Amino acid sequence: MRNIENPVIRGFNPDPSICRDGDDYYVVCSTFEYYPGIQIHHSRDLKNWHLIGHVLTEKQHFDLCRCECSCGVWAPQILRHDGWFYVTFAVVSGVGGPITDSPTYFVRSRNIQGPWSEATFIRSGGFDPSLFFDDDGRCYYVNMQMGEPGGKRFNGVYVQEYSMEEKRLTGKLQRIFEGTPIGITEGPHLYKRDGYYYLFCAEGGTDVRHAVTVCRSRNIYGPYEVHPENPILTTIDAPYGFPFCAAGHGDFVDLPDGEVYLVHLMRRKFFDKMVYPLGRETSIQRLVWEKGDWPRLACGGHWPEITVTAPECLTEQTWEKMQEKYDLTREKLDVNFSFLREKPEADWFKYTDGGLEITGRESLNSCNKVSTVLRRVQNLKFTASLKLDFKPECYRETAGLVLMYDRMSYIYFHLCGTDETSALRARLMVSVNGKVDCFDLPLPEHDGAENLELAVKSDGRHYRFSCNGNAIEHAVPCDTLGDGASKLSFFTGLFVGMAAEDKSGLGRKAVFREFSYAEK
Repeated sequence: MRNIENPVIRGFNPDPSICRDGDDYYVVCSTFEYYPGIQIHHSRDLKNWHLIGHVLTEKQHFDLCRCECSCGVWAPQILRHDGWFYVTFAVVSGVGGPITDSPTYFVRSRNIQGPWSEATFIRSGGFDPSLFFDDDGRCYYVNMQMGEPGGKRFNGVYVQEYSMEEKRLTGKLQRIFEGTPIGITEGPHLYKRDGYYYLFCAEGGTDVRHAVTVCRSRNIYGPYEVHPENPILTTIDAPYGFPFCAAGHGDFVDLPDGEVYLVHLMRRKFFDKMVYPLGRETSIQRLVWEKGDWPRLACGGHWPEITVTAPECLTEQTWEKMQEKYDLTREKLDVNFSFLREKPEADWFKYTDGGLEITGRESLNSCNKVSTVLRRVQNLKFTASLKLDFKPECYRETAGLVLMYDRMSYIYFHLCGTDETSALRARLMVSVNGKVDCFDLPLPEHDGAENLELAVKSDGRHYRFSCNGNAIEHAVPCDTLGDGASKLSFFTGLFVGMAAEDKSGLGRKAVFREFSYAEK
């Protein structure tokens, strides 16, 4: 019997939502401040997944200008209805204070690859939006709502009827569920099954108390009865050595033979301390759900399984192995790469015969225009390297390899000038919550670098850096970056990639000839 090993979608891929279209299954996840928005992963067996594209690819879809870290695109839902794919999402512009500004939208497309419609605004006042189409064709908007400042921050789950023809809310906004004592009720998805309306919610906050809560009602507006064994999934009481934590935020899909599988987020525990470099990832569980009964994990209890029995009705299908090395003098980067807050434009990102030309702009500390080209780290044991041509004139002009968590916590191994001269050096800059340490590697005297290689190697415990094979003596612990280590943000994960800065604002260019990323 085949098995599925969790997590199935690794690296920063939280808040999963799943839908089925015939023999194809699709999962979308939150992307926060990264562009393009909302990754689409595809599978035909629920075991093997591959990234096929993004939902939000154009400026008219969303605006992340000056978006702070861990804001941006939150908790999308994907839904297949009447020949359309619908994706709902929130664009959060502030978090952590008494109010979270979070306008919500939806886009739709006949084809999963797009083109996707322009984003249609629904309303603000809460995040984690979703749509629900009832048997009679009526559409309902479902989301959590923020409470009044000074009062209850998470004010429960609300439903309001929505007219697709008029593109507006038409019914009264009504609260249908206040939540359980677990608290922090969010991530609602509404379904109809066997005459019941089932409401799945995330509760407990997306940390160690996270959970999947289920309730149901015969009437869409309630009252809703909570699952007698709630929560149906959590790791709050899992033993110390359990390899996952923070399991919650679920969505399910029906298979052709009646089996039901649930996708959910979780974190992998790599260290004794509560630091999670790869952030929140996507796992899958098999449910048992008899007609008219409540859903339960097939394994019993409420702890997620690390190894799950694969669906018998689906034939295993693998995909081409991800590309590891990119010759940027001859080819372009693919769907695996992301950018901070904006679509790459020719004024700073351009392919040339010599390679990918990146114009340095603001520093990595900025939440404005930052010249980075990044890909998710999906295994903590990996190697990454690049080759570049760069001729800085001073220390303000930099280009190199970056491990990025957020704008205050990153590791930047780069080339730069020395003081106000073009004397080249390789510098390892480690920024942890804004506290910076630097370590230099002397380079032979010349006016600039040509085809010089910068590399990082991770054994799962330390990051080690080298320039043209010459190692920096200082190794950086892998628990330096990640969820739990940063004081600024806590929702994303680790990226590796290329970066360029010109803090003088004059636009010094670097040409990247090669980039590689390989997992062990």
